[in-house]
Amino acid sequence: MKKQNTLAAAVVASTLLAGCAVNQPINQPADRITDPAIQGDLGAIGKLHQRLKALNDKGLAAGDYHYCKALAWADLAREEYHMNYRNGAVSRDAAARAAAIVSALEAGQKPADDTPLIAGAERIRPDLWDKAKALRADAGKSCVACKVAQLEVQLVWAGFRHADSGWRNANPYVRIAEDLAAQAQSASCPVAAALPAPAVLPAEAKLTLAPGALFRFDRSGAADMLAEGKAKLDEFAVRVKGWKRIDSVVITGHADRLGSQRYNQPLSLKRANTIRDYLRGQGIAENLLQVEGVGEAEPVKACDDRSPRGKLVDCLQPNRRVEIHARGMKEAATAAK
Repeated sequence: MKKQNTLAAAVVASTLLAGCAVNQPINQPADRITDPAIQGDLGAIGKLHQRLKALNDKGLAAGDYHYCKALAWADLAREEYHMNYRNGAVSRDAAARAAAIVSALEAGQKPADDTPLIAGAERIRPDLWDKAKALRADAGKSCVACKVAQLEVQLVWAGFRHADSGWRNANPYVRIAEDLAAQAQSASCPVAAALPAPAVLPAEAKLTLAPGALFRFDRSGAADMLAEGKAKLDEFAVRVKGWKRIDSVVITGHADRLGSQRYNQPLSLKRANTIRDYLRGQGIAENLLQVEGVGEAEPVKACDDRSPRGKLVDCLQPNRRVEIHARGMKEAATAAK
């Protein structure tokens, strides 16, 4: 299985490092016997650092999680190469991981967040892996994203050393991982200052409509509503829905004193109910809408009964009305509306 993984990694590395101005994977230690071979390998790794610098020059933060992970992989590749370690796969695979991240960043894509074990590395210190995962998921630790990326690659490096040479060889690399984890956990990231909540003020809106603008004569149903009245109700609904909060909308139907109270009071209530249903259809919650019909009990104009019938009807017109009174709260910036 390790041979298959190594072969697959070599294929991936060959493809990815071709983008680093070389046409072959990094040489195995036994093949690092000529200056051109060594210069070609180090040039490929150095090209990764140049590409990362170019990304930073374009505005990608040096503390970005993926930027730091690519840099950590490239540094691992360079350090292991200089040590001429007998397992040359670690330099090759680390460089391939760095190249994959850099290529995604250059293309404006989000690189994968995974941190695979390369070159036969073992997964050691699962507690540190868990800490890295928790830190990466903690929005309050965004300022330590770079250290988390370095921690994850360092754990792979320690796992490689452990698999190849045992614990004594891996121990210094584990200590570095422990220090990175401790630094990231103890860091106190600045919290963005919360914007002050907008000031709110009491809001009130009133609308009075004559039944002649709302309904056909002597009618009260939804099918009897007139366009003029609907337009005013629409405007009223838009206005109060723009508030921060609606506390209540009281709809009161009124009638004049012509005719009997037995007839006028139910008619005023029916009209109030129809308007309630209409405003509910415009998006005002039903539990906020209150209706009442008071008939002729609350006139706003007194008229002389001795006037001719036509003049009396015209005089009493202001008493035939529907009043809508909304209360709530709105932000100070819209208080004038």
